[in-house]
Formats: sequence, structure tokens, C-alpha cells
Amino acid sequence: TRPGLCVYRIDRSCDVPLVIVSHELVELSTRGQAEKVLNLQPLRPPGAESVQLPAKQAVPLDDLFKTKWETYKCDQATDANREVYDAHIEAARKQAAATERTPRAVFVELRYGRGKPALDALPRELEPDPAI
Repeated sequence: TRPGLCVYRIDRSCDVPLVIVSHELVELSTRGQAEKVLNLQPLRPPGAESVQLPAKQAVPLDDLFKTKWETYKCDQATDANREVYDAHIEAARKQAAATERTPRAVFVELRYGRGKPALDALPRELEPDPAI
């Protein structure tokens, strides 16, 4: 639940990840009990309003990334899947920044599994900049 990491809603009402902006403990009506609430920013559409969600209603990015990527056939970016594709590329970048890893390494792990090699060409947005 660290700021900068990405999650999905557990109810799967949203096909794009949300980035954790912050979190806080909120006191429940039951005396002495509190629950962690995440302040989230949807990655799409641009400018979407932030939302609050109890932490137990969120799942980590790696739980659903591969499924969403394959469901929307994101190995080939098209106009039909552009929003989901772009949101997942952005999520890989944000997750990389939050974990101090490269976006390519994060994407490969999310897409293919921990310790597994990429089986297809990586998205061009994750290719190293030849000017660097």
C-alpha cells in the first residue's frame, strides 16, 4: 500500500489500474477499530477524479495485470484497446518508479511472471531510448 504502487479494485468494476496516492487509517463506528483507506488516482481517463477505497477492496497490480492485458489483446495495441493498453504501460512505469526498477523489468514480471523471460516483443514505449 505504498504510494506510487498500482492496484485494481477487487470488484473488477474497473479495467484499468489505479495508483496509490496516499493511505490513512479511518476509525470505524466500532469503538477502537480502524481500517486502512487508500486514496487512489485512476490512470484513465486522464483527469479522472481520485477515489477512496478500503485497502481490503484492492488487489495488487500483479494479481490481474496479465489477465487484463490478455483479455484486451494488448500485445497488439489497437484503437479498440488503446485506453487499457496505455493505462497498463503507465502502471508499469509508476510501479517501476515506486520500486526503483526499470519499467521493462516490471512489465516483463507483470506480463509473464516473476523470473520468466519475455515471450513476445515488448511494447515500444518500454524500449530503451537510443539517444541515452
